[in-house]
Amino acid sequence: MGQLASSTNGEKSPKLINAESLFMEGMKNYIAEDYKTAISIFNQVIEKFEPEAGIYSMLSTAYQKNGNINDAVKNAELATKKDKANSFYIKQYAALLLEQKNYKQAQDNYEILLKIKPQDPEAYFALADIYLLENKFNDAIRVFDKLEKTIGVNEEITRQKQLIYLKQNKIDEVIKEGDRLIESEPLDSDHIIQQAQILLENNKTDKAKQLLEEFLTENTGFSEGHVLLAEIYRKNSEPEKCLKELQSAFKNQSLSVDSKIRILQSYLSFVNEKTNEKTIQQVIDLTKDVIRLDPEEARGYVFMGDLYMKSGLTKEARDAYVKSTEYDKSVFEVWLAIVELDGKLDDNEALIKDSGKAAEYFPNQTYFWYQNGLGLILKKEYDEAAISLEEAKSLAFDNDELLQNILELLGLCYYEQKEYADSDKSFEQALKINPDNLKVLNNYSYFLALRKSKLERAKDLSSRLYKIDPENVKYADTRAWVLFQSGEYPLALSTLEPIIKNAKIESAVIYEHYGDILFKNDKKEQAIEQWKKARNLGSESKILDQKIAKEQFLE
Repeated sequence: MGQLASSTNGEKSPKLINAESLFMEGMKNYIAEDYKTAISIFNQVIEKFEPEAGIYSMLSTAYQKNGNINDAVKNAELATKKDKANSFYIKQYAALLLEQKNYKQAQDNYEILLKIKPQDPEAYFALADIYLLENKFNDAIRVFDKLEKTIGVNEEITRQKQLIYLKQNKIDEVIKEGDRLIESEPLDSDHIIQQAQILLENNKTDKAKQLLEEFLTENTGFSEGHVLLAEIYRKNSEPEKCLKELQSAFKNQSLSVDSKIRILQSYLSFVNEKTNEKTIQQVIDLTKDVIRLDPEEARGYVFMGDLYMKSGLTKEARDAYVKSTEYDKSVFEVWLAIVELDGKLDDNEALIKDSGKAAEYFPNQTYFWYQNGLGLILKKEYDEAAISLEEAKSLAFDNDELLQNILELLGLCYYEQKEYADSDKSFEQALKINPDNLKVLNNYSYFLALRKSKLERAKDLSSRLYKIDPENVKYADTRAWVLFQSGEYPLALSTLEPIIKNAKIESAVIYEHYGDILFKNDKKEQAIEQWKKARNLGSESKILDQKIAKEQFLE
């Protein structure tokens, strides 16, 4: 703290004892983080006694802790003036100047520091940071070059230099630095990966491939290298080589299941219906390895499902997705895929079961309730179907396209239950959304005709239907049947006959209707001929045989 005299017998003088005592009191407050009191006491030491560099340094630190950077800098400077050759004080002063953003003086002091202590890495990095802040990139490189001469090639230095060269767009220098680092530590796999990634990012794929291939020749257990090389082969459309590298990577037990699934996801582009069987089987085998390592990891089965989908194996894909739900039921997209595939497979039992489960886990998703209702209608379980469809209807308020489909099914469902008022209401609601919905126009007008109810409404609906698509045999039949039920037999015949003569008909119902219309137009022989065609097509009509036998129209 100062050059305070001792007594002649070597004992400390009272003045020195008092100074040390006061200093220790300040230190106790500093340690207790009472910086304000510590500053006051340190200033007393300076005022009462002859100070040395250490007390100024300590006071500077206390000011810094207390958030007073200007006074911290001032006292750090006084410490360096008291002891010009002390590297600690110069470093403290330089760091505070840097914090104060006084880059010029900070730079000067770090330069002084490095002359005193040329092997201080922190000083080199700090000086380089100043040059970077001032966009003096070449000066920063010069500082790192000096540091390398002192401590040798070092990863941190190399990365800093590479970042600088990248800012300068000096890609060749970036690569050169990476090569030097690999040369200094040739067995460090991290250096290989980073260098390969730099090469790939700068469109030097061939050099990256060569680097990885050479390293992996001697280091076959380097899974990350195999993965990166596989990625190169994938982008080069070399599936066989790609999958070979993946197989090598997957042999490494340290490669996590997460990593393996993530890697596999990126390779789905290899697989489609035209992919050769060998390649498909290799990807399947890799996926089976993932599942075998962690059989309760749902993502493995999901990927297998994705793989089967790309291969055109619809049933296998559905089954894999279903298997994944045994371990994770929370993925909406998986349930969506399952339900859609049930429909494509015409597996109505599965559709009812899976859509029901999906609706249980995602009760606010309209689509699942809708598909469940559709499946139940196909099974002719109309009571249960109506419950699901009403739930779908309550959720589909913001989706008009889906809502009109739901209402159309509800109309059908209630008709089959003979709840005609609810059936008509559902169809009318659908038509409010889209007056030209062909399916609704057809079913609603046809059901009204079958019931001989609201025939004027049925004629309006079937007329609109027929005008929209006059070449459609089914729609022409509906229009003709509405007219028939309305007693307009000649118009019914002129509606159906032209189109039925020019189209291939495979509907027993249409032939029976045609026969009925012919009979009412006094064309008995032709009517019987059409009824027989209906019978040959497997008509389910309960009175068709009687019509033929009695040669008479019956209702």
